[in-house]
Amino acid sequence: MLTTVYSTSLRNSTAGVAPAAQAHQAMAHGIATAFIVVAAFLAAVNLVAILALNVRKPAAAV
Repeated sequence: MLTTVYSTSLRNSTAGVAPAAQAHQAMAHGIATAFIVVAAFLAAVNLVAILALNVRKPAAAV
C-alpha cells in the first residue's frame, strides 16, 4: 500500500524547478503522503479494535 501511494505522489512533479530540487521535493512529498495514509489506516484499525473489544457479553441467566 505504501509503495502505491508513494509512486502515485511521485508522478505529480513540480515544474520550473532544478532537477535536483525537484527530486528532493518529490521524495519528501511521496514519503509524507504515504505517512498520512498509514496514519489514517492505523487510526481506523485502532477504532475497530476498540469497538470490537468493548462488546459486552450478555448476563448469564440464573
